Amino acid sequence: MIYEVEDFQQDVLEKSFQQPVLVDFWAEWCGPCRTLGPILERLAAENHGKWSLAKINTEIHQEIAMYFQIRSIPAVKLFIDGEVVNEFTGALPESSIRQWLEQTLPGNSDNNQLLEFAKEALEVGEVDQALLALKRLLNEEPDHDEGRTLLARIYLVSQDEDLQKQAVELIEPIEPDSKFFDVAEALRLLVEMLDDKFLQNLPASPHQVLMKEGINELRRGRFDQALKHWIDALKKERGYREVARKACVAVFKFLGEDSEVARQYRPAFSSAFYS
Repeated sequence: MIYEVEDFQQDVLEKSFQQPVLVDFWAEWCGPCRTLGPILERLAAENHGKWSLAKINTEIHQEIAMYFQIRSIPAVKLFIDGEVVNEFTGALPESSIRQWLEQTLPGNSDNNQLLEFAKEALEVGEVDQALLALKRLLNEEPDHDEGRTLLARIYLVSQDEDLQKQAVELIEPIEPDSKFFDVAEALRLLVEMLDDKFLQNLPASPHQVLMKEGINELRRGRFDQALKHWIDALKKERGYREVARKACVAVFKFLGEDSEVARQYRPAFSSAFYS
């Protein structure tokens, strides 16, 4: 719900006992307010009724602005049970605001626990447990970008074409300013590589088998072995340098540059590419 505040007591304080109320202090003359406002309104429209956005024009409600010591705008305050529980000033990027909301809103701690459980389950190969946790997480918070990318990772290596298509659909809503956008872009390429047409479109070469074996390992979720084959292709076939480079970089981004696989194979990749 998005609304202009008319009665602060009723529209903000009393309502905040029913659900969190995010208050945007703004003014017509404020340039950064015109940048931040649409972002907050978009997030409010996406939140499935978890919180409300109340807008306060500081030119009209000067007493309220003075009471809350608003010295610069835009200023944003989150009210829960009649109290300010967190705040920020300035036109932050959307990704930062999403992160701020995730850390501040009640109930997100449970979602964070689900996320950590899913990560730990994946590390020890408990895919079914991770799957259940991620589906529950996304049911509670459909716009959880990290949850989307983790579930997409499971679908990517499922060897099920329908699920692989769903992987792309899962990450489609991830915005360019999200810190998981590069992961989403990497996944798109990796799913594309699983299509039989991908190999058919490569230049003919006796080393095409290296790209093919890498793709087969990708299907099995063996990213380290996929990298090994693609790095060999990078070394041995100049015609595959660009496609092999993109494939390797996609894996590094998808798993994370600080992942064990990335740390192990980055040096070999760099050596092969720059030699």
